[in-house]
Order: sequence, then structure tokens, then C-alpha cells
Amino acid sequence: MLTIDELKHAVTYNPETGVFRRIAHGKLYAWRDGKEITTTDSHGYIVFKVGRQMVKAHRAAWLYVTGEWPAGYLDHINRVRNDNRFCNLRLATPVLNSQNRKRSKANTSGVTGVSFIQCEGKWRASIGIGGKAVSLGHYHTREEAAAARAAKMAELIALAQWPLPS
Repeated sequence: MLTIDELKHAVTYNPETGVFRRIAHGKLYAWRDGKEITTTDSHGYIVFKVGRQMVKAHRAAWLYVTGEWPAGYLDHINRVRNDNRFCNLRLATPVLNSQNRKRSKANTSGVTGVSFIQCEGKWRASIGIGGKAVSLGHYHTREEAAAARAAKMAELIALAQWPLPS
């Protein structure tokens, strides 16, 4: 596993911008000294090699700042996979990580987890927990349903704080 010393020998990292830059050693690689690393994998995450090991930049950012590899999931708060600012990264449980995704294309309410039940004339709030859809109730307005879901999300985020289960 990559160590912090090996990482800092190969790259520099700015936690405020999330930018990694190469450090060149020797004349052969002088052309890439200070070059910003922008290579992405097929999922949109910035990646680079240190020695022969491929590293995802968001995980390397965590190592660079904290001195430790992230235990478990590491989540991009704003869901932008190439935004590796340290303030945009957080440790997450699998549940929190899966909840932090964009709204489905099939969603017509405009709010994730909120749908209109036509036969009742009410809005339903729901959230997925442990692989199952959990109903949070039926509401007269879309805003009430969205508020109920937001409150449940805040509760889940609070539960996801350290120490995370291994």
C-alpha cells in the first residue's frame, strides 16, 4: 500500500483547490514537473500512478491531509467526481454514499425521494435504507414531503460520523 512519504515524493496537493501536481525527478521527466494531473478513469475520477500503483486522487487527498488511508467509503459531498478539494470529501457509510446521488431521470417531482400519489392527491416521501424503500409518510404539499426527506437525510448523515463500522 502506498505510504504518505511515497505520495509526497511523487506529487503535491493543494487542499483548497483539490489540484494534484507532479514532481519530476531527473532530466528524463523534467517536462512534467509541476504539471496538473487531470487524467480520469471511466467513472470520472481523477487517477494517477505513483511508481506502479494506480491511485484515485480523492483517496490520495485524504492520505495527503490526514496521513491515513480512508477507512471504507469516501464521498464527494457535491457529487462532482473530479472535485478533490478536501472540504468536499467526507468519510461515509455505504448507505450515506449511495444516498448522495443525483435525482433520477424518471423523477417528475423535482425532488429526490418525493412522488405524487394521484389516487390520494398527496405527496409521498421515501428513502432507501438497507436496500429497502422506507416510506416517510404522505403530505399535502411537495414542500412538506421534501422537508421530511431532508430531515431523515440529516439524521442519516449524523449517524454516519466516526467511528464508522468496519
